Amino acid sequence: PIFYDLFVLDQIQFVSFDPSFGGSFLIDWQADITTAKSYDTDEVILDQLTQLTEVVDEKMDQSRHKFQQSKYFIERAFPNKNTIWSEFGYDDYSEVRRNQPLMMQFMDNFYDKADKYKTQLLAVNYTQPMIDEIQTLANELEAANRAQEAFIKARKVMTEERQLAYNKIWEIVIRVCKAGQIIFHDDAAKYEQYLVPKSST
Repeated sequence: PIFYDLFVLDQIQFVSFDPSFGGSFLIDWQADITTAKSYDTDEVILDQLTQLTEVVDEKMDQSRHKFQQSKYFIERAFPNKNTIWSEFGYDDYSEVRRNQPLMMQFMDNFYDKADKYKTQLLAVNYTQPMIDEIQTLANELEAANRAQEAFIKARKVMTEERQLAYNKIWEIVIRVCKAGQIIFHDDAAKYEQYLVPKSST
């Protein structure tokens, strides 16, 4: 903004040097600044991603707890039936418990088997709402994972758009500074004001 403010004060000299600095130049520059400022910073974007990740982690934890809780009733309904336990995912659990995509598949299978064996589970007080909760958690985990993955993909686009917006402003600043150094070549103080900054920050 400092170069914008300097330009406002000196615009008459700039227009005299190059008429293209007149017209809508100032309005367009301000619009570009407003656009650039409208983008979230990396810190804000990372905070948003962290929030989405926390939701996924919460649903993963709830899914793990649901399976561990359910094992009590599965083993009551099917004592020492290792083949049926395997159908419920006993032999896969250690591999999938920390993996989001695999855990989503696991929960879908878990619900399918709970529904398949609902008669036996209901007989040992594993109620229909408890069975339905498996599907609810599976859906919530999938939705949370989709939201996280979509944001990760969108983050790259947002970052690129923000960089383009700030690069556009930087190019204007460079142009103004170059012109300012020519316009004020015999005014040391003003010339100093328009020295090209070392970085866009």
